[in-house]
Amino acid sequence: MTQSGDLRGPTFYPANLLASLLVLALMALAYWKFSGPDVPDWIGYSRIFDQEGSWLARQGRDPLFIQLVRWARLAFGPNGYAVFRFGLFGVVSIFAARIAYAMPSKFVSPVFAAALVVAAMALKGLVQIREGLAFVFVAWPMIGVFRGKTGGRLAAGAGALIGALIHIGAGAFVVAWLVAYALYLSPSRVLRGRGVVWALSTLGVSAGAVAAVLIFRFSTAIEFDLQDFGVDTSVQAVGGVQKYIFWGCSGVAVLVAGHQLLSAAQGSRKFGYAYAMVLGAAILPGLYVVCAVLVFSDFYLPAATSLSVRLLLSSMSLSLLIVGLRGKATASTLGIATAVFLYGLRPLILQGP
Repeated sequence: MTQSGDLRGPTFYPANLLASLLVLALMALAYWKFSGPDVPDWIGYSRIFDQEGSWLARQGRDPLFIQLVRWARLAFGPNGYAVFRFGLFGVVSIFAARIAYAMPSKFVSPVFAAALVVAAMALKGLVQIREGLAFVFVAWPMIGVFRGKTGGRLAAGAGALIGALIHIGAGAFVVAWLVAYALYLSPSRVLRGRGVVWALSTLGVSAGAVAAVLIFRFSTAIEFDLQDFGVDTSVQAVGGVQKYIFWGCSGVAVLVAGHQLLSAAQGSRKFGYAYAMVLGAAILPGLYVVCAVLVFSDFYLPAATSLSVRLLLSSMSLSLLIVGLRGKATASTLGIATAVFLYGLRPLILQGP
């Protein structure tokens, strides 16, 4: 956890600029290919836009996203939904280009960086726009945290809180920040050794099991609320006939992503290392337990399963982006990011234009 390992900026400017331009080009190509009414959630969000928040406003949820919708209606007019979607995609694309620019080109090639970032970010702008915007606020401060900038840890907390006000699922990152900050305030010896990793893993798995039990206990009410909340309830969200293969492989992917994150965080400043430990040792396995239990149970809870899966994929995406920021990305990092992307892309291929 020494400070000497912090990567404070791009090593070669042209290479970093090339990575950013490649990201923008690939994101634009993705939007050209996958946009319009055939995209999952397009119609649902159009109702939210037309009704200035629809059921979200009536239930008092995601207040910052609702306010953004109201501002967009004032700026673009009541028929400006397509412009609104394009604007949100632009925000996600700009962030994606920025994070590719921040990856140290001495260790990560421009093409590799662009592929990693697009695989992690494209679906956030194409389909999961509320979740994608929240993810931008959660992930953007990581550039400062893992480049050793003063105030990065406070920016990470503020970003997670803003993200949770845009999409309730980002509340998981608020919890991650609180635990990481507690570890940051603790004596440095607490973060040394494997004991804290095992403790966090035990905590994460236990919390995931408890969460799954609570979901089953209140399954009817939770499903009703989540469906009313607008969570995708398609069969694809549950995993279909491929779920056994997918969840067996995804268990390995979670372990590899967590291990890569912990290894990459070595040498970063104290808060960055603590955050990586919480994300890799507790959040990832905890969410995996929730997802696996829901998928393999006899209960049919598509909305709860879909939300849990999307949170897991977002956590994996954040982990892989941090690995890239630390200059430690490998072929397996890109492979996991690509698998996450392809799994999320499946509904677009099946239902898209």
